Amino acid sequence: MASLDDNARRVLQVIYTHGMIRGRDVQRITKLEDADLRQALSPLVSQSFITVSGDVGLETDQSALSAYFAPLPSKEAEAQFVLRSSTEH
Repeated sequence: MASLDDNARRVLQVIYTHGMIRGRDVQRITKLEDADLRQALSPLVSQSFITVSGDVGLETDQSALSAYFAPLPSKEAEAQFVLRSSTEH
């Protein structure tokens, strides 16, 4: 099962709640700094919870803010489990 820190879980919740959303909007909602947002997004992409839309990715803080992120339906059940288990602690 995925191990995510608090920031990654917050970002995951926002993306699964809003659907396709721009990195800048995720930042506005979570109030994370640029580098913290990119660090939170990285495991979500690498563990295939979310996908990055377009040619931009996570190479820089600025590219993470400009990219669009969307939940992957195939991981929705696991994402819900991760989010639910984080609220039980």
